[in-house]
Amino acid sequence: MKKVKQTVPEFVEHLSEMRDAEVGENHEDYAQVIQLAGESLRVLNLHSIDLYNLVFEGNVYVGSLAEVAENNSEVRNEMEIVKNLDFLYEQLRLLKLEGKAYNVLDEFFNLNLGKTL
Repeated sequence: MKKVKQTVPEFVEHLSEMRDAEVGENHEDYAQVIQLAGESLRVLNLHSIDLYNLVFEGNVYVGSLAEVAENNSEVRNEMEIVKNLDFLYEQLRLLKLEGKAYNVLDEFFNLNLGKTL
């Protein structure tokens, strides 16, 4: 990796002058941008909501974040909805023969969507 020729503020200003999605694998600043992004995210002490509101919103497409969560099993398994779906699955398996599945489904949709059946 080549040495940074600019201070961090100068490099950030350099980035702000670029077009969206200008830095690809073949761009001379690619490795530096990846390193800066990674190290910045590592040291930031932000709650996930603040991370989205202050860093990602307006800079990262929402669909891209959703795609990361959907296509990365480690991230996907940490999503609250996936945990709730796993819990629902286990509850429905237990209640399948008792005919009480409706109550579990109603509670699930109320909790996750704010809607009752």
